[in-house]
Amino acid sequence: MTAVRETTSIKLDKELKKEAKKVFAQLGISMGDAVNMFLAQTVFERGLPFDVKVPKEFIVDSVEEVRRRVYEAESRIEGGEGINEEQYERLMDKFFKEELGIHR
Repeated sequence: MTAVRETTSIKLDKELKKEAKKVFAQLGISMGDAVNMFLAQTVFERGLPFDVKVPKEFIVDSVEEVRRRVYEAESRIEGGEGINEEQYERLMDKFFKEELGIHR
């Protein structure tokens, strides 16, 4: 039984597509074949067919940044500085938006 095929339009990074096509040509497959392989493996695995991880350097940098900020906060508190709940929420909103790209 032959699979029914349909055309799908997706936006791709131009250079990435160009380089990937070279690799697929060396493998003797088309872009469509590669996409179908990816989709078949995604269904088979019930998820992405490869690990998606946050680079260790990013995690280390993030942990170090949190430690630095905690140290700074502790130092301010020990120095008699403090903020009320409203000020805290504004600071947290700003942090989440600017540092993490999350609007809370």
